[in-house]
Amino acid sequence: MITRVPLASKTDITTIANPSLGMLTLALQNSGTGEDAVYEGRLYKFNGTSWDEMVEDGEIASGSLFPELVAVGRKTTNTACTGAVMGNFQLTDLKNIKTTINANGSIQAYKTGYYIWSVSLRQFMLQSAYSPFLLPGMLNYSFKDGNTTTRAWQTTVFTGSVYLQQGDISEPFQWHLGGTCVAQDLIGSQLVTWQYIGQ
Repeated sequence: MITRVPLASKTDITTIANPSLGMLTLALQNSGTGEDAVYEGRLYKFNGTSWDEMVEDGEIASGSLFPELVAVGRKTTNTACTGAVMGNFQLTDLKNIKTTINANGSIQAYKTGYYIWSVSLRQFMLQSAYSPFLLPGMLNYSFKDGNTTTRAWQTTVFTGSVYLQQGDISEPFQWHLGGTCVAQDLIGSQLVTWQYIGQ
């Protein structure tokens, strides 16, 4: 049996007085900051001077600066947008891996730190008529130039990052056509991927 202990940080050697080399404990709560932070429910092993987080094969340590996949949302169908100039993403396949992702692509941070988002968007429209943008971050982008009377599938991918406190909800993602959708225009597939990279 492994004892759950309210460790204050990875360098905490007072909560457990004189821990022995190799001792294992489960963190009772999230505590500490930066690389010394400990996370509730994670297993730690005492190395003689501090606590090392134990991870399973293929898993990434909680406090590391390596991306940890936390949520993915997809929309795979084509939908009409007649009369609209913008709208929230409409993700229908939501994978809550470490935290909750909403249909609009926003997440609720399950712990404090930096999150990387990646967005892929596919739209059927005039090749040079529109100048859409994505939120959050107000990233502007334009589709390829082409014949202004020819519609085609246009695909773009963007990434960005945001710092969130535990419990914060990120901004939603939106599409914007820079003009009013007509009957031939379609909002195609959408993909939003969130990763946690640490504090």
